[in-house]
Amino acid sequence: MTSRERVFRALESRTPDRAPRNLWALPWVSMYAQEELQAVLRDFPDDFTGPGAVLAPSKRRSGTDSRKGRYVDDWGSVWEVAEDGVVGEVKQPPLAVWSALCSYQPPWEMIEQADWDQVNRAQEANLQGDAKFMLCGTTIRPFERMQFLRGSENLFVDLGYGTRDVYSDLLTCPPAGMLHLVRVFHAEQQPVTRLREGRVGGVDGRAEPGQGASEAGGAQGLEEHLHQVIGDA
Repeated sequence: MTSRERVFRALESRTPDRAPRNLWALPWVSMYAQEELQAVLRDFPDDFTGPGAVLAPSKRRSGTDSRKGRYVDDWGSVWEVAEDGVVGEVKQPPLAVWSALCSYQPPWEMIEQADWDQVNRAQEANLQGDAKFMLCGTTIRPFERMQFLRGSENLFVDLGYGTRDVYSDLLTCPPAGMLHLVRVFHAEQQPVTRLREGRVGGVDGRAEPGQGASEAGGAQGLEEHLHQVIGDA
């Protein structure tokens, strides 16, 4: 059974020969256990592949991820890492103060200067080989991104006890709304995640930014909730 067949069977609940595999290794593993990681991947190969780097670098990023000290991520959140190999935690969220929301801009350059052709090149090579399902990593993760931008405690308090103004700001400030910004980023990257049977968006399986993209499920559900809260307030 090929990896593609295995994934189809799993998605359709048709009893694959085994569960599809997609191993996510934490930074520590790549830093200090690379040989062991490669041995595991040889014995238990992944059923998915990816296009590699597609998004352009963010102008806000500085420092080194997962190294002891501090670094700034793509969206401007300042992280503190206590020891090498761990992800760390956000210590300075860009939107710690709500008044910063109306002047905040996401790192548009990451999608405006993205190498979308890399998706097509990777898919062409994939279809000539194992023809696996292709996944693309993303830095969006709507709910987590909102925590990184606002700070986890602040966001939970906002959602649990926030006023009508707080909810309204999430939808309308800046002009397109914070959730809209997240959705646009998701939509631009969505073609990379929709590779099935070798076809995505454009002609002959070539990806076209934004084409056929669906709304980010997490952002959409939260937006519906916020509209209801505002309407009931």
